[in-house]
Amino acid sequence: MVSSTMRRARRFTAWSLLSAVVLVPGIPAVLAVVEAVHGDNGWPFAVAAIGCCGLLFATARHWAGTPPRGLLTVTCAVALGVSAAALAHDAIFPWPMPLATAVGLLTMYARGRRWRVLTAGLLVTAALPILLGPSPGENPDQTVGALIITTGVALTCVVNDWVWRQFVELDDARRIAGELAVANERLRFAADLHDIQGHTLTVIAVKSELARRLVERDPSAAAAQIGEVEALAREAATDTRGLVHGYREVSFPAELANAAAVLTAAGIECRYASPPPLPDRAGTLFGLVVREATTNILRHAAATTASIDVSADGRRLTIRNDGATHGRRPGGTGLAGLDARLRGHGGELRASAGLGVFEVVARLDVADRTEAPA
Repeated sequence: MVSSTMRRARRFTAWSLLSAVVLVPGIPAVLAVVEAVHGDNGWPFAVAAIGCCGLLFATARHWAGTPPRGLLTVTCAVALGVSAAALAHDAIFPWPMPLATAVGLLTMYARGRRWRVLTAGLLVTAALPILLGPSPGENPDQTVGALIITTGVALTCVVNDWVWRQFVELDDARRIAGELAVANERLRFAADLHDIQGHTLTVIAVKSELARRLVERDPSAAAAQIGEVEALAREAATDTRGLVHGYREVSFPAELANAAAVLTAAGIECRYASPPPLPDRAGTLFGLVVREATTNILRHAAATTASIDVSADGRRLTIRNDGATHGRRPGGTGLAGLDARLRGHGGELRASAGLGVFEVVARLDVADRTEAPA
């Protein structure tokens, strides 16, 4: 769909260019008719001048693209003939006008060879009064005036074409920016959905396995685990609906407590301390990091202990576990996506493995603490 801005730009360019193309050769055509009425010149020349004006207008109507080569050739030939005839018969008719308009249109359409086409047109314009004028070579003012008119008309045509091309490029850029915004929003939604469903499904799998082990040995404990699975499923459904409506927020203390409970239920000793007050943005981002790291520990690690630490200034979150496996590349798509998010807020995320320990370190710029409570 063409935007209203592009419709206005198209109308502006069309009126600007077509008005010049009509007026420049149209005024001489009117003078030719006046001369024919008063008997100073013949009607054939007046008809030729009017026809030349019509051809120039028909050629200019293709300004947004390229006119047929035959139409362009006929128009240039007729314009050259009318200008040469007016000059040879010393008519009152301003002979450079049709030729100047034809040269301007030809220069506008020759987008890759404009300077060569304009130079050739100016040479023809300069040669015409020298060869066909009443006093060949004795009236340099006539040649200079013709060159000025031709250059001015050519520049008018070229500038109109350039302005239109800029409008087209800006509209393309606006359209691409809109498509990128949609794509980024889809990526954000996919990342949030991954955070919700990936983590929750992993926890449900862990608790279901624990309940299966307890069902014969401790039915009441197994029932409690099943109840937690049901609660997790309902919470995931609520979070998904909140995500669709854009209302979902991640609470860092809640994520921290949930991670500790889940890891403990999976038989992993988890150590953590109460975090310092964090602004909303930092809390949300650190909460997502805790959720992703916990999911990775449950899925990929053979850990027995884990620790979650936040620095006193709230700028650094460190998550370690002793279940790093040999040959596994640190990090994954989830951590890479979180790194991109943190970098968007002046932070970063690093994951490394060494000596059997896997470590995730998230940092946020101090600017993110401007919202921290006093």
